Amino acid sequence: MKHHLIKLIPAGLLASICISTAQVKEPPQSIEALIAKSLSNNPEIAVYQAAIDSGKAGLEQAGRWSNPELNLGSGLNRISSGAGFQNGHVMSVSLSQRIEFPQRIQLRKAIANGDIKLAELGLERFRMNVENRIREAAYAHQSSLELMTLYTRVSDRAENLLQALVQRDPAGVAPLLQRRVIEALLVQLHLKSRGYQLEAERHLMELNYLAGNAPDARLLLAPFEVQLNDLPSAQVLHDIASTNNFELAFHAEEISQQGYRVELAKSERWSELTLEPFFERETGGGPQNVIGLGISLPLPIWNRNKGNIKAAEIRETQLAAAISASFRQIQKDLSFHAQGYKASLEQVRRW
Repeated sequence: MKHHLIKLIPAGLLASICISTAQVKEPPQSIEALIAKSLSNNPEIAVYQAAIDSGKAGLEQAGRWSNPELNLGSGLNRISSGAGFQNGHVMSVSLSQRIEFPQRIQLRKAIANGDIKLAELGLERFRMNVENRIREAAYAHQSSLELMTLYTRVSDRAENLLQALVQRDPAGVAPLLQRRVIEALLVQLHLKSRGYQLEAERHLMELNYLAGNAPDARLLLAPFEVQLNDLPSAQVLHDIASTNNFELAFHAEEISQQGYRVELAKSERWSELTLEPFFERETGGGPQNVIGLGISLPLPIWNRNKGNIKAAEIRETQLAAAISASFRQIQKDLSFHAQGYKASLEQVRRW
C-alpha cells in the first residue's frame, strides 16, 4: 500500500522532500531573532535610507542663498571739445546678490523637513511590513507542521486498522468494502499530510527569503505560543488607528507640506530683492570714478502668481478629501476584521 501511495506523489516533489529532510538543521531561532536578522540583511532598507539622506541634503540646500553674480564691462568713449575729440576708456565692475525674504527660506526648509518625515515613515512602514510577514509565515509554518503531524498520526492508525482487517481476512463482500473504504480514506489522509508538508516548506522558503538565507536552508524555529487576546472596543481601535496608521500619517504629513507650498506660492508674488554695488571709471577729458549701490525689486503687476496659488490650494483640498476617505475605509476594514477575529476566537474557545 505504501508503494502505491509513493507513486501518487510527483517525482520532483518527492525529491525536494528527500533533499530537504537530509540537510543539516540549524539551531532553533526565535521569531524576534529572525526579524532582527531580516531587517539587518534586507537590501530594500538601503533604498529608504537613501531617500532619508536625500531629504537631508534637500534641507541643507533649502537654506542656502543663491550665488552672487559678478559683472564686468569695458569700452571706449569719445569726448568732443573745442580742441577736437578726446578718446578714453570706460570700465565698470558690479556685484549683484539676490536676497530672499526669510519667510520663503523657512517655508522651503519646512517642505524639506516634510520630505524627511515622509521617508522616515516609509522606512518604518517597511520595517513593520517585514515583521508582520515573518510572524505570519512563522505562524503558518507551525500550523502546517501541526496539521501534517495530525494527519500522519490518523493515517498511521488507519493503516494499522487496515492491516488488522487484512490479517482477519473474513469472507464476504462487506469486509472487502470496508477495506476499500479504509484504503481510499488512507490515500486522502496521506495526500493531506503531504499537502501540509508542502505548505510548511513553502512558508519556510518565505522565512528564508525574508531572513536573507538560501531558499533550501533548513531553518528551525524555536517553539512559541500564539496568544489570542480579546480586542478592545471599536472606539479604542479607531482611536489607535487614527494615530498609528501609516497611511493616515502619510496623508497628514502631505497636507502639512501642501499648506507650506500654498504659503510659498503666495510669497512668490514678490520676487527677491537684488543688491548691486558697482564701480565705474572713465578716462577722456580727465579720469572720473563712480561708486554706487543699486537696488532692484520686480513689481507684481502683470504676474501675481495666481495660477500657482490656485493649483496649490486645490491640491490641499484634494489631500484633505483623501485623508477623510482613507479614514472611513480604515474604519470599515477595522470593524470587519475585528468582527471576524471575535467570531473565530469564540469558535476556538468553544472547541
